[in-house]
Amino acid sequence: MSSRKERRAQADAERAANAPKKSSGPDPRGNREMRRFAAKEEERAKRRRKAPQPKGRKERIGLQQFIREVRQELKKVAWPTRTETTTYTVVVLVVTVVLTAFTFGLDFLFKRGVLEMLGA
Repeated sequence: MSSRKERRAQADAERAANAPKKSSGPDPRGNREMRRFAAKEEERAKRRRKAPQPKGRKERIGLQQFIREVRQELKKVAWPTRTETTTYTVVVLVVTVVLTAFTFGLDFLFKRGVLEMLGA
């Protein structure tokens, strides 16, 4: 019987023999990908150069059109219900009171500590 080390060495040798060969040269896909990327970037740059540049001020829309568009956008908003709004308001107020009390307590303790250290 062969020892455990011999079997492990043999298995490693078999894996190495079956492993795909690595080429020492650069990956041909990398060059192709880079060429495609460069070509796309060049096309984008051409389109940007061809696009007409806005001259002067943009045309403004009328007040009625603006209000109409605002109302259309506001219809898309998912508004909270009355109970959700009340709940969120109470949570905000409670957290504000708690943090204010905490800050006041720290301020009070630090003030007393400093006054005690200074002997005042």
